[in-house]
Amino acid sequence: MYDSRATIFMGFGGGLILGAGLVALLLSEDSAVTVGSPVAIAVVLFGRRSRDRLRAAPKPGPFNLSESDPDSSPTGADSGAINPLGLVESDWPVDDPQPLVADICERRRGIDPSGVRARIMGELRVALNEVVDSERERIRLALRLICEAVCAERALLLIPAPAPGRMCLVCSSDDPVSEGDRARSWPVGEGLPAVALESDEPVAHVFDSPDNATTAEEMERLCPYPAREASFRGVAVAPFPVAESARALRGVVVVEQKAPALFSDEQLATLRDATSLLGWLTDVACRLRSVRRRAEQLEVEVRATHALSSANEPVSVCRKGIEYARILVPLERALVALFEGEEGYRVVVAEGFDPLAETVFAADGSLAADVGRKRIVLPSCGSVEGSAAPICGRRFPISLPSAGALAVVPLCSGEALAGVMVVYAGEIERYSLEHRLLLHSLGDRIGAELIRRRLEISLDAMARTDPLTGLPNRRDFQERIEEGLLRAKRYEHTVALLLIDIDLFKVVNDRHGHVIGDDVLRALGRLLRGLARDVDIPARLGGDELALLLEHTDQSGAMMVAERLRKEFATLAFEAPGGSFKVTLSVGAAVFPFDAQDEFGLMAKADTALYEAKRTGRNRVVMSS
Repeated sequence: MYDSRATIFMGFGGGLILGAGLVALLLSEDSAVTVGSPVAIAVVLFGRRSRDRLRAAPKPGPFNLSESDPDSSPTGADSGAINPLGLVESDWPVDDPQPLVADICERRRGIDPSGVRARIMGELRVALNEVVDSERERIRLALRLICEAVCAERALLLIPAPAPGRMCLVCSSDDPVSEGDRARSWPVGEGLPAVALESDEPVAHVFDSPDNATTAEEMERLCPYPAREASFRGVAVAPFPVAESARALRGVVVVEQKAPALFSDEQLATLRDATSLLGWLTDVACRLRSVRRRAEQLEVEVRATHALSSANEPVSVCRKGIEYARILVPLERALVALFEGEEGYRVVVAEGFDPLAETVFAADGSLAADVGRKRIVLPSCGSVEGSAAPICGRRFPISLPSAGALAVVPLCSGEALAGVMVVYAGEIERYSLEHRLLLHSLGDRIGAELIRRRLEISLDAMARTDPLTGLPNRRDFQERIEEGLLRAKRYEHTVALLLIDIDLFKVVNDRHGHVIGDDVLRALGRLLRGLARDVDIPARLGGDELALLLEHTDQSGAMMVAERLRKEFATLAFEAPGGSFKVTLSVGAAVFPFDAQDEFGLMAKADTALYEAKRTGRNRVVMSS
């Protein structure tokens, strides 16, 4: 009776401590304290009867780390794993890896689906090693508590190495693990750790027992991990489930004692519970670390969005995009090329590359063209070595070192392609999957801003351009004539204005139809553009009335240009169903500052001269002065 009451009391007390520990975990601002928390470990060590409630996740199947073996895929639809990629809870784990790959590729558009699963597992293994490395002291304290609970003299933590199919030693309860021992790894299918992982239960062994002497070769075979000492005779190994549903993310905890005695069932049960909780706490730390990192990345992306929207020109948008790409990922060189339809891609920003600004390369036969067509980040391996096609085509090769990280990112918004961004970093071997997801997300923001600017420019051009002749319309002409006169006043030069009217244009429309009349207007527009210099402004003011503003032009210059325009237009023959015909022009001219001092006066003077040309017989030029 006493023993039962004591057991109930101990279990109840352990439950209270566990609840306090979980509350502290949820309320703690520093999530790092959760890894190897002494309170949490003590709960499991002295409240072992609550083991069944702590181990709620289903047991995984036989341990297998083979990247090519489909049985090594993570299982268990309700539990989670380390999440360094910012995936949502339902992303990982799943019963079958193929839907996972397809789902990630579909929702994270821009990731090449080939080899996604292997790369994801590689990223998770690297993240696990980073978390354990950052929390080494707390994990060492937890291992010391485990040693005290099972009467062991040393405990070791071994987890999957970054390389697939291998395991490494990362933490010890006594002395820090040397860099040499941490760098060593061995296949996961060897020794007592492999037995513990396959059975998912702690295993124990004793060397040099009274009935059996152990050779050095046998000890090496059963305990192949680094830092093994011959003085330790009793060994127990328990699975370390970082996430019980992800078998490729499990390690082992090894406890050793110098006495040549087998660990008892009670000690093995305690070891199993303690390692289960330690794995769960490590998983929580990984998740919180991922959340913090993703929050920092989102903050950068929000700042990037504001900065991109405040940029005035497309080139400024591209430079801002490169600036924030350098914050998100390692970056030494960058290049942005804008898509210009059939003409191909035009390089607008090149930082660290050869001078390629304003270079235009074809929209096919290059890595950039493949990225623009597929809307994915290439090369899929994230390194220079995986790039077979030239980045900007064979006509414009980009020289890069033979090693380093490389990514060509699509800049798009929905189905609309704005361009591509090329980034390179020689300080790392390759861009990870997380790097490429961040770059693709930033590329979408840059692409959306570039598309928005392109639409704004297009809409502004439509608002300022006459659709029939392609010349500036009255609204644009009024603004530009005002600017031209301000420059003339400041620099004291002359400006001439020609108002042009097609003679008897109504008769042309009535006799030959409006389609032929439109051809006449288009022909006059082409003639005006051909005569105008870069500083001159041709425009269609409305109907059959057009204008030409001539900077640095006096009366004689204006008369010469007007006469040339009238004569050349008179030679044009227009085809109509009733036969070809010709049309003439009447032109009125006025010159600033001789005829008027502002744009309204100049327009009025030129209009009066045009009326005089019409009144006196048409097909002539009349100067206001």
